[in-house]
Amino acid sequence: MKKKFSRLTDVFCDWNGTLLNDLAVVYGSVKRIFETFDLKAPPLAVYQNDISSDYMNTFYWKYGIPKTFTAEELNKIRMRYFEERWDKPRLFPRVIETVGGLKNLGAPTHIVTSEDTEIMRRRIDQFSLARDFDIICADAKDKRARLMSFNAQYDIALSSTVYVDDSADGIAAAKSLGMATIGILFGYQPEWRIRNAKPDFTAGNFREVGRILLSMANEEGMRSAS
Repeated sequence: MKKKFSRLTDVFCDWNGTLLNDLAVVYGSVKRIFETFDLKAPPLAVYQNDISSDYMNTFYWKYGIPKTFTAEELNKIRMRYFEERWDKPRLFPRVIETVGGLKNLGAPTHIVTSEDTEIMRRRIDQFSLARDFDIICADAKDKRARLMSFNAQYDIALSSTVYVDDSADGIAAAKSLGMATIGILFGYQPEWRIRNAKPDFTAGNFREVGRILLSMANEEGMRSAS
C-alpha cells in the first residue's frame, strides 16, 4: 500500500547521530559518568541498543547510576568531558549542502533534539547553525509532543513534512503524527532497531539522506512505502 503526501513543506532532523557525528565522544562521556560512581559502563553495543530520549530511565538508572542522580548533574559531567574534546565531533558530510538545497526549494529545515539546551546553544554557535536551520529546539525529551507543537505554534501541517532520526522512538513518534520518516542507519542505534521501526526510507550515509530529501522536495507530491 502506498501513502500519498502533499508537497514537502518542512524537514525536521534529530541532532546527535543524525547531523552530528559525535558517538565516540558521547560514549567516552558515558564511561566518565560511570567511573564517577566506581562503576563500569555497559559496552558500546548495549548503549546503542538501550539509549533513548528518556535516557535516565532506559540507560543510566537501569545500569546502576543512583536514582538520586539527576539529568542536570549528568550533563555537568558530560560538559566537563566535552570541554576537553569540544572540537572532535563534526557535522556529517553534505549536511550543510543538503540544508541549503532544501531551503532553495522552499523546504526549510529544523532541528528537534533531546540534547541539553546549554550544550546545544554552544553547538549552534560552533557550527553557525542559526544561519542554515530555521528553528532549533533542544531538550525535547518527548519528541512527539514537541513535534506536535509545531502545528499549533507555527501552523506547519505535519502531514506535509518529513522527519529524519537515528532512533526508533523518534521515528515511531513522527509516524504517529502522519509525518514521512527517514531512518538513519549510521547513527546511535543499531540497524535492526531502525528497520523494526519501519521508517518510510532508510539511509546508510548523509549523502543518501540528501538525495532522498532533495528528490522529495523536487516533486509536486511525494510518495513513500507505508
